[in-house]
Amino acid sequence: MARYKGVTAVVAAVAVAAASLLGLWTWWNTNLFADEAYCGGKLTRTELDSVLGTEGRISSVAAQGGEESPEFRCTVERTSRFLGAEPMEIEVSTAVHEPDFAFQTRVWRDPGSMAYFSAGATGAVSETRGWVMLLQACQEDAGYLVQAVMRKGKAERTQLAGMLVQAAQRVAARAGCAPDDVAPDFELGERSGASATNARSACDTKGFALPASAFVTGKAEPGEETVSTSKRTWACDLSLAGTGKSKISFAVSSDPRIVNDRLRTETGFSDLPDGKGLIDGHRRAILKCGEQSVYFGMRPNDAYQELLLERERREQYEPTVRGLFQSFLNAAGKQHGCPTVTVPAS
Repeated sequence: MARYKGVTAVVAAVAVAAASLLGLWTWWNTNLFADEAYCGGKLTRTELDSVLGTEGRISSVAAQGGEESPEFRCTVERTSRFLGAEPMEIEVSTAVHEPDFAFQTRVWRDPGSMAYFSAGATGAVSETRGWVMLLQACQEDAGYLVQAVMRKGKAERTQLAGMLVQAAQRVAARAGCAPDDVAPDFELGERSGASATNARSACDTKGFALPASAFVTGKAEPGEETVSTSKRTWACDLSLAGTGKSKISFAVSSDPRIVNDRLRTETGFSDLPDGKGLIDGHRRAILKCGEQSVYFGMRPNDAYQELLLERERREQYEPTVRGLFQSFLNAAGKQHGCPTVTVPAS
């Protein structure tokens, strides 16, 4: 009898251990008893599952901003054990940026790698980051766009875009703007793979000739380009071949949420002759093209600028980048029916 009691005790202990392990496995690898909302109610678990995947458990790493506040910043991760799934982590937040931040800042570099919204909300996404902009009227009260950065792993672009649109609607509501200021429907433009650059028609743009002075033998020569196209916004990244690690990015947008009054009044812009628009040195312009205003932007990366300054005296650097921007404006402006303008010398 004692022998049977011993066997029973062992079986019971094994059962308890198995149940404990099952419980731990379930906790580590499923969302059982997990929260339904995250980031102060700006995101749902379903939306996060669509971006981070379902192989593992969703949990909050850090969060700022409550249910009633439009402002927020949070980090959410998806982890698992024994499943072999890649860890995923995303940071989502509201932010204040210039309207053309996506084309002119170091943090949001490589605009040609993004897929831009063709319809619905204004925004862009890649596999590692994205943003959605609120209406200007809402920005004046709250100053917001909603942005996301994948800290670990990569997201599917459509899913990331959908999550950002939903978050932006909730931010708009909490900021006192109508939720439908951010349209729930969206359509993403197309992004090309890398292709060889034709120096006479760069960025797949007829007539966009790259001046000879823009190249440095062995360090910055015609290389590859990536082009992103949508109904409202276009962008291109020129990656120059050679040891200089040089890149030049270009952008065009007719999206009124980008080409807005706030952008027009930014420091640096001055009037072009004959009411043709505005220009800011050799990096951006807003031209009156028929019934619409069109933005044109150019941003050489730091490595390229340093390379030109190393090669030339400063008085020769300015004509080189001015000539590059002039060629871009001539070709891209013609495609949009814009007037011909002259980029002024600094």
